[in-house]
Amino acid sequence: MQEKGRKRIILAFLREEAGILLWVVFFIGIFWLLCFLEDIPQDVTIYTLQLASFTGIAVLIVRFIRYRKRCKTLELLTKDPRDKIEAFPNPDTLSEKLYRQIIGQYERELRKEEQQMDGRYREMVEYYTMWTHQIKTPIAAMHLLLQEEETPVSKELQGELFQVEQYVQMALQYLRMERMNTDLVFEKQELDALIHQAVRKYAPLFIRRKIALQYEDVHCQILTDEK
Repeated sequence: MQEKGRKRIILAFLREEAGILLWVVFFIGIFWLLCFLEDIPQDVTIYTLQLASFTGIAVLIVRFIRYRKRCKTLELLTKDPRDKIEAFPNPDTLSEKLYRQIIGQYERELRKEEQQMDGRYREMVEYYTMWTHQIKTPIAAMHLLLQEEETPVSKELQGELFQVEQYVQMALQYLRMERMNTDLVFEKQELDALIHQAVRKYAPLFIRRKIALQYEDVHCQILTDEK
């Protein structure tokens, strides 16, 4: 993989520097032609060309080293580019400086919008959390009122109120999932005990709907949050 990446960088560098290389070859050819036409001694011409070639190769090597370093830095940033404008390679040209300024402006605007969205989201979570907790009070009061009279209608209302309570609990569980790192406590639990709790909880619903349940203990422990 490293060899493949090295070849890719070399080919990309040669493609980007192809124009400069062609101009260098063109001027070397012009220089050689002028030296030939002016009858300049051949040893002087060869020495000059060698000096120019060595200088050009040295400059090309330095440019390639800087190019490879910049490419590696940018490849690392592509994995996690957010909030990393400071880690960008130092710009060499005016266009690169302008591009960096534009990226920095977009990054600041994006960070500002994310902060606003986070603020609105926190307000929404706080509102629904408060609502789910407050709605439990009238639900509990309605349970007490319905238990005072044992009639078919009150039993039906208790069943519907149970459904409402489950929907409220569902919303509360969803809100808890948003802060799983602080609200959940993972421990080894007896799976049979958890299932028995669920069966007792939904027993009135089973009875009203005439559902018979046959359950055999599984004798199993699981790692979970009891809720």
